[in-house]
Amino acid sequence: MSLPTFKVSPQRLAVGLLIAASAAVCAMSALSLSATDITASQLFDRLHWTVAYVTAAVLAWLGVWQVEGPDRTARRWFATGLTITAIAYLDYVYWAFTGDTLVPKIGDQLYLALGPCSLIGVIAVMRKEPRLPLRPFLLDVTSLALVVLTLTLDLYLPRQEMMEPWRLIELVAYPIVLFTPVCVALVLAPTLRLRLDARFLLFLAASVGNGMAWMMWNANVPISLPKFGTTLNFAFSAVTLALGYGTFIWRTTPDPDPAWERRCEAWLRMIPLVAVAAAVISVAIVWAVPNVMQQPSRNTTMIAAPIGGGMCRRMSNRSAGLRRKVSSTANTIGTRNARAKYIV
Repeated sequence: MSLPTFKVSPQRLAVGLLIAASAAVCAMSALSLSATDITASQLFDRLHWTVAYVTAAVLAWLGVWQVEGPDRTARRWFATGLTITAIAYLDYVYWAFTGDTLVPKIGDQLYLALGPCSLIGVIAVMRKEPRLPLRPFLLDVTSLALVVLTLTLDLYLPRQEMMEPWRLIELVAYPIVLFTPVCVALVLAPTLRLRLDARFLLFLAASVGNGMAWMMWNANVPISLPKFGTTLNFAFSAVTLALGYGTFIWRTTPDPDPAWERRCEAWLRMIPLVAVAAAVISVAIVWAVPNVMQQPSRNTTMIAAPIGGGMCRRMSNRSAGLRRKVSSTANTIGTRNARAKYIV
């Protein structure tokens, strides 16, 4: 399939779209924050959300059309997730003005599509290194994902008596689904020695911001409906535009610098320590909060316990591997020195 040609540089077009959309979002957010009428706040919030979601999808597809290889596959999946999210939001706007939905029953769940699509896109980067050590990679990713799960349960379990079980599961799913691609990227980057530049980090930072915004939005649901005319609503538009432009510039570049390789190895050795510390903190929080029932507290402890055990084993295996590597290197150097001495 041939790629479309542009008379205007895609970079200039994307920057122009981003500047125009950012100006519109800021202006309408300011009007929403200053409005005294709730109807006006709702209108301006919905307008800047529409601009942000549609612009992000357009920017993402512009990025798909100007690159080849595994990075193009990743951008295509990111763009697909942003497009589905934009459709979900337009379905919400249609419901707000008509009372009907274009996508019955699953409109809210479509917002979660960005997580799986981003996950597939990040995994596509692994095609650059087919000899990736899969077992330790999956163990590190799983440990970080379980840490996110336990910390999320700490946030929502105290409110379980105010919510139906299916609603609690849906709220817990948001951070798990949206943060898992970031967990994969945090392990993938040091494993493949990827350069941490703006092309790689912007999309991931925006993904973290998007997940945190959804957690703050959902945290108020059991108590009251989220309000219009708030900075949180502006944050949704800001991180969405960042996701779109982050997709447009996404690129992964290995860095062969030996100093960077040593830093990557150090980070990989730190992942088990971070996972164990977070698991211990999550268990302490659950048992310290008075409103959490005994059974959910036990469930959280059961999730955190394998993290600690698995990460301790992971640290032991990595230490043993490093010792073998150092011993092999020392033997090689000794053999070379002996040969050099014999030649002399």
